[in-house]
Amino acid sequence: MDFDLIVSLVGDLGAMGFILYLTHHLTTHTIPRLARQFEEAIDKQRADFKETLAQQRQDFQHWIEREQQVHLDEVTKLTEALKDIAREVHK
Repeated sequence: MDFDLIVSLVGDLGAMGFILYLTHHLTTHTIPRLARQFEEAIDKQRADFKETLAQQRQDFQHWIEREQQVHLDEVTKLTEALKDIAREVHK
């Protein structure tokens, strides 16, 4: 056999072997790892969003309750004022 042919075959098989190794490594290790990291990041963002949304809802509920109390106080004052006016008119 010709030495150049042997070197060429080993070189070609070496390059093909390297490509096969890279393909195997990418499909069995790298891509699944990246997909897992992506899913973990999405899950963390989802959990953070749910916590933030729950806190915002709670804050909004407290704000609504405070506003209702303020309006109730104002309505009570107006009712008392109208009763006083009605008493003055009916005297």
